[in-house]
Amino acid sequence: MNKIKVTLRQKEIIKIICSEYSYITISSIAEKLGISSRTVLRELGDIEGLLKTYDLSLDKKSGMGIKLNGSSENRKRILESLEEGSQIKNYSSKERQVIILGELLKEKEPIKLFTFTKTLNVTEGTVSHDLDKVEQWLQAYNLKLVRKPGVGVYINGQEEEFRKAIVNLIYENINEVELLDLIRENLSMHLDTRERLLNLIDKDTIRKLESLIFEVEENLNYRLADNAYVGLLVHLALAIERIKKNEKISMDKLYLQELKKYAEFKAAKGLSMKISKEFNIEIPEDEIGYITMHLRGSKGFESRNKSYELETLAKEMIKIAEIETGSFLEHNEQSIAWLINHLGPAINRLKMKMDIRNPLLKEIMEHYPELFKLAEKCVVPVERQIGIKMPDSEIAYIAMHLGAALEKKKSKKRAYKVAIACATGIGTSGLLAAKIEKEYENIQVIDVISSLNINEDMLKDKGIDFIISTVPIEAANLPVVIVNPLFFKKDKELVDNLVKQLKDKPAASFKIQKDSIDLKDKLLRLSIYTEGILQILDNVFIYDYQEFNNIEELIREVSLRLGDEKNSADQIEKSLKAREEIGSTILTGLNAMLLHCKTSGVNGLIFGAVRIKNNLFVLNAEDEKEQIKLAIVMLAPENCNKMQMEIMGFISTKLVEEPDFIIDLNEGTEKDVYLRLNNFLDEFYKMKLN
Repeated sequence: MNKIKVTLRQKEIIKIICSEYSYITISSIAEKLGISSRTVLRELGDIEGLLKTYDLSLDKKSGMGIKLNGSSENRKRILESLEEGSQIKNYSSKERQVIILGELLKEKEPIKLFTFTKTLNVTEGTVSHDLDKVEQWLQAYNLKLVRKPGVGVYINGQEEEFRKAIVNLIYENINEVELLDLIRENLSMHLDTRERLLNLIDKDTIRKLESLIFEVEENLNYRLADNAYVGLLVHLALAIERIKKNEKISMDKLYLQELKKYAEFKAAKGLSMKISKEFNIEIPEDEIGYITMHLRGSKGFESRNKSYELETLAKEMIKIAEIETGSFLEHNEQSIAWLINHLGPAINRLKMKMDIRNPLLKEIMEHYPELFKLAEKCVVPVERQIGIKMPDSEIAYIAMHLGAALEKKKSKKRAYKVAIACATGIGTSGLLAAKIEKEYENIQVIDVISSLNINEDMLKDKGIDFIISTVPIEAANLPVVIVNPLFFKKDKELVDNLVKQLKDKPAASFKIQKDSIDLKDKLLRLSIYTEGILQILDNVFIYDYQEFNNIEELIREVSLRLGDEKNSADQIEKSLKAREEIGSTILTGLNAMLLHCKTSGVNGLIFGAVRIKNNLFVLNAEDEKEQIKLAIVMLAPENCNKMQMEIMGFISTKLVEEPDFIIDLNEGTEKDVYLRLNNFLDEFYKMKLN
């Protein structure tokens, strides 16, 4: 049987014609396919020639439409051939231009128009019109489209501009998440145009580079943000392809010397040596400079002075937003923190003249023009400070943030200050605090306290409205609500009811605290935090076991592994069992539980995880059996300092706030867990420095 080569559109038209035995109008065919009547008429010219080869023909009658003439057998033959045949893709004008750009940017050699007419299944005139659009697009990169009759079409320009154009072409058509999915072949359906774009970079190259970049992150001791990671990955893959073709990039020598001062240059140099060895190419020093720019563009300023400058800029921006909108945002610490974290890397990228991309730029400018105008005014202090005009993409990011802050302000309810009380203050307190602040915008956790030793005068001085406790508290003057550490629906109802009772009562008064802390006291506190952080990083562990029959077996094994001698192992076991009797801390829905306590069986803070391959079923807080595959262990000395307990509480909040943390504990290596803890504790320490 002959196979037919047709476009998808032609195939659909033939199917409709073959299914009808009476006249059908052109407009009804167009309506069914969502195209114009003129397009249907144009396609019928090619379709008629094809029908003749199957002894079929079209009967056309004015006012009635068209009807297919021919036997049922021939109708069946052509339909079968359609199913077996290959289809020619119909590209939109935008898709054609993207494909043409990709091919021209990939090769500096001339490409004949015939190549495009054949690939795209269009006429030479259509290709010529598409090239006019391509020429306009290239002008933004100082690249010139050259058309030479008899020779072909090619692009002239600097290598730096070629690379910018290629990267932007990719990002204009594929967002960062899709890009990684396409590279790793995780998408169930690939679009042909996007697959063609990915031919600009080699997939195998990407896979090899990912492990090399991970090593750089370890050396620099910080993780690249997702957009910085994808940007570096694409840049390196593209650079390797271009270097293989002897297309080398150049950098201003004075600027290169400036980049050499930074730690990132050393990391970039190390990375380039590994790339050279892996791909058997030589990486020029200018190329190392560009890698350095990507690494520096992913992080903020290093020095405390610069951090203070950023904080000052952030507060200026918030002040402008307040004046323009009449909404008081000065004490929105979250807004200021976000701006500080965002501005550092953004200013670095602007100073290095790197592209800042914002996939939502068009939507923000179209749907939130007032917010965009507000952001334009707010960035003036930054522009004045760095002497650089902010691009629209960056202004749109600021607009997104300001919009969120203003929206939050509009819906602001009365704020309540609470203290979290629990028996141990290690794992459950941090978990509960994280869940409360995630669930309620108007509840702020001020302190975490021991339920055994409550100083109500101190809590009143801090303006505490009520206590949320995991255990009963006797004879408390402040309102108390007793909840499960995992904060189930019924616990939320208890808190909601208490908030309703308190809403008409005046807010608790509090004593104004001194802003400054004696330097000696501050240094002493920092030394305690430092000691606690070092203890945790020195005592990280991951244990893998085939099975346990019950929790008692699990606790015994953990105690034996962590105790220095029998007495200490017995003490750890005793303390863990005593904590379990207060109430099990199963992390419902995560197949995980917490084993945590203060104990005389250890001399320092310990964090780790026990992974269980076979089923271990435990009763949860709802008296339902739940499978446990992971036990998260957090131990602290019995006489542990409150500030060091604060560190353990901070780690437990990350179990709620950072889903990837649980994934690492379940699937990662001990090194993966150590690195993640390292980043969390670095974040904690920086908070305490300020």
